[in-house]
Amino acid sequence: MRSSFAILCVWICFSVDASTPNGCFEIPEVENAEVSQSSRKDNYSDGDQLDYDCKHGYASPLKITYICSNNNWTKSHAEKCSQVMCVANLTINMRSDVTEDGHPGPKVSVRPGRTITLSCVGKGKKLQGQRKITCLSNGKWKVPFPKCVGGCFEIPEVENAEVSQSSRKDNYSDGDQLDYNCKHGYASPQNITYICSNDKWTKLRGAKCSLKRCELPEDIPNGQYTIVNGSNFVFRTTIKYICRDGYQMMSRSDTRTCQDGGWDNQLPACEEVMCVANLTINMRSDVTEDGHPGPKVSVRPGRTITLSCVGKGLELQGQRKITCLSTGEWDVPFPKCVGGCFEIPEVENAEVSQSSRKDNYSNGDQLDYDCKHGYASPLKITYICSNDKWTKLRGAKCSLKRCELPEDIPNGQYTIVNGSNFVFRTTIKYICRDGYQMMSRSDTRTCQDGGWDNQLPACEEVMCVANLTINMRSDVTEDGHLGPKVLVRPGRTITLSCVGKGLELQGQRKITCLSTGEWDVPFPKCVGGKVHRFTSLVFF
Repeated sequence: MRSSFAILCVWICFSVDASTPNGCFEIPEVENAEVSQSSRKDNYSDGDQLDYDCKHGYASPLKITYICSNNNWTKSHAEKCSQVMCVANLTINMRSDVTEDGHPGPKVSVRPGRTITLSCVGKGKKLQGQRKITCLSNGKWKVPFPKCVGGCFEIPEVENAEVSQSSRKDNYSDGDQLDYNCKHGYASPQNITYICSNDKWTKLRGAKCSLKRCELPEDIPNGQYTIVNGSNFVFRTTIKYICRDGYQMMSRSDTRTCQDGGWDNQLPACEEVMCVANLTINMRSDVTEDGHPGPKVSVRPGRTITLSCVGKGLELQGQRKITCLSTGEWDVPFPKCVGGCFEIPEVENAEVSQSSRKDNYSNGDQLDYDCKHGYASPLKITYICSNDKWTKLRGAKCSLKRCELPEDIPNGQYTIVNGSNFVFRTTIKYICRDGYQMMSRSDTRTCQDGGWDNQLPACEEVMCVANLTINMRSDVTEDGHLGPKVLVRPGRTITLSCVGKGLELQGQRKITCLSTGEWDVPFPKCVGGKVHRFTSLVFF
């Protein structure tokens, strides 16, 4: 009996529904906000809402609401609580003191509880209202916002114009004037002027600023224009030129736009449509009214030319007579001569040798190529005409010529500044070691068709030169001797002194040579007596 009860207990205890409980539990946290008192309760089911109130000193443009849906809280309005601020929009004659939250200027923003002090600037200006105003928690000022009276404040807005620089200032009193300039692309027959009178702006003179007008556009031979943007040929109006039938536009731009200084672009040109017959080396055309036999024949629409082939075994494939259409195309496919080789093969960095050139080529004829300047090939490049097409007979490609390895120089080295692998047009630059300087006119060499150009440059040791006056002496150093000219290497120091009655050294006695060939301090001089310069080189 006791075991049966235990089994019954186990069955009942473990038959409880283990599914996920329904409802929303964890209340979402919203920055600077808290759940409204009316929304608070012990548990929430699907469809329940949470309304939030912003904390003191914060506000939101919309109510912040969450809804319980599918056991999860979902935000209904994506707003946030932002700090409330009071904004003081200052007129041009008004100033505010510096506050904890802002600075004087046209717009001052402060937090609730803060106070700003306002004042007026300018002749005859007085503050109408409270000087000190305090920001409330609702973002409003505690008292009506004051204003400055006694003068003109808000600058009048003039359509398509702006106040001239010479008229701009901080404040305006009765009698002051405002001059306006029309904006770019606009003009007025009169200067626009306003005057400050009885504390308000009154228009003194001037008409409105209207769009500038360009002169009537020029016509072009065999074409006409049409307006594609704007009207009445005023500023930014664009016109487009169109050629008559049988003519085509030859200019890069077919439009012109009215700018501040007139029409832009050049006047376009329409040229007669022509059909062009590009004849191969074995083709001829008869003489027409518009052209002559040759490699390129141009004829007007409606004209007909007759074509033929010249050379052993050549025949014309296609129509003998072809007529030019108004579109600049031929009325039938352009014919060709068959039974030989025509188009000369193009070989990279090479050209057909003069000895191989002729008017037409038959089967068995050969073409020899010469590499261009700066290029070379280990084998002669040759093509042969076989079965009416060109076939390569022998030869490798033309590659850039290579110069010998550059020579080194004492106390220097080279680096490649253009090109690579010391091939044609590669340029190297020589750089001297520290303590040495370039003495040659050119420090670069370039690989040319016949080798490296320029002479091999030279690096000489850097030396500091002390040019002594006749009354100056230096001690003997490791690198030089006493005399009118002392040369020392970088790092060396010489000691200078003056000789002669009443002479003193102005500057440092000891001077050291730097790696640049300059002294570490300004070169001293002897003062206080007559100073002479050596007239000849003397060594001590």
